[in-house]
Amino acid sequence: MGDPSGAPHRLVDLQWSFGVTASNQHLSQVGSSYVQLRLTLEACDQKSDPVHSAAGRTPKTFTQLVELTLPQFYSMLADLQLANAELQG
Repeated sequence: MGDPSGAPHRLVDLQWSFGVTASNQHLSQVGSSYVQLRLTLEACDQKSDPVHSAAGRTPKTFTQLVELTLPQFYSMLADLQLANAELQG
């Protein structure tokens, strides 16, 4: 599970998979597509360096799973593209 401390985190790795619901107790969800994201995050040490771990310490990493419907995924993608455009210009 995630780190409940509320400290900032650095994305270390991202894996994704695409799936289709084959079986569910709700018939309307059978055949629906989804995207599952597996985020590996590292807790940042704010006291020394907000981006890299303190020297000599093993970084605290954890995995967070996120499952999105296709509309949710495309909405997130649009938000990320907008944020990237703002950062670039």
